[in-house]
Amino acid sequence: MSENSTFFSQKSRIESPSLTAIKAAQNSLGPEDTLTNIVAFYLSANHELVASWCKFLLGDLFIEDPVKVALFPSFQRNRPDMLVDIGQRIRIMFEHKLDSPEGKNQVEKYLGICRNMERKTGIPHYLAYITPDQHNLVGNVYLNSRFITINGMHPTWGDFSSIVLRLIEKNPDLKDLYEVLKYLYLTSDKLPDNAIDIFEAVKGLSNENSRTEQIIDAYYSLIRKAGKSLLKRNWKFHTNWDNRPTFIPEEDIKEKYWGLRRIYFDLNRERIESKSKDSELFFSVFTEFIENHSIRKDSFELRPLVDKFAEILNARTFGTINHNVKISRISSRGSYIYTIECRFSFDEISKSGQFSTISRKVIDSIIEILDPDLV
Repeated sequence: MSENSTFFSQKSRIESPSLTAIKAAQNSLGPEDTLTNIVAFYLSANHELVASWCKFLLGDLFIEDPVKVALFPSFQRNRPDMLVDIGQRIRIMFEHKLDSPEGKNQVEKYLGICRNMERKTGIPHYLAYITPDQHNLVGNVYLNSRFITINGMHPTWGDFSSIVLRLIEKNPDLKDLYEVLKYLYLTSDKLPDNAIDIFEAVKGLSNENSRTEQIIDAYYSLIRKAGKSLLKRNWKFHTNWDNRPTFIPEEDIKEKYWGLRRIYFDLNRERIESKSKDSELFFSVFTEFIENHSIRKDSFELRPLVDKFAEILNARTFGTINHNVKISRISSRGSYIYTIECRFSFDEISKSGQFSTISRKVIDSIIEILDPDLV
């Protein structure tokens, strides 16, 4: 690095940016401090990344200048996560969030620090509050000229991950950082306006084009966020053999909800494979149960439970978006696999802008239905 590129004023405790190192560091540093360390590591090493991130946050206020990165600066009893100095012109104070809530008046206190430090130094101070999703902060925070907003909203990790992804082609070393963001479910979930792009991207999952990868990651990120209630119950997210985003319950949950196998999402393959614009686009959420009497020896029958589940789900409402529910059953190696499909018109939910909302509401409804009393 050149003398006027980025550097740490406090040494990062992450010596390696690999995903393995991140997983190990989480045990000693905690998730948020681990993330801050790794982000600072890359910002200090890659001037294009830190310049792009600061330009995104500051807009026309950003001017190219040497940049310094400081970790965990202390201001009396308050400790933001990171400072970025852009020459002697502007300072950005960063607060990084994952799942932890805001501390009492935390944002207001940091804005107070910005105001006091600006008075002492004569350098404008801005606060960047970075979270996985939009937080409902006190209204007057957004009116503060030193609180960074983009189109009226505070920045998110998805905004940062989009910049990282855009720069990977020219900066291959950033691929490891993007993998860390994916591991922590922090990639962007902003889907493109043209829904058919998603279908073409899902069809060609082997395509390494950055545009395709961005669409796929956005789709998977959106599904993970929709399934946050499942992740908090120790379900695991992965993509199965046919690349459907899938949630798998832990063994103790399988015992609690006997026969429950997985919940997965899909886009209708008929439209993808035919490329016909005459057929309707569908988005479906599937809940799958398996009845295997070689495991459970009593006379328990799953069908009444499945019927009741489908009946309740069919009666639910999802705003103004229509849905229909159907049950299918197949026999496989001495077991019956029941699948309950909750289907929506993809065009309808895309045009309404409620894709994320509908996905989350379906998952929440399924969680509510999967009550022990029902079983």
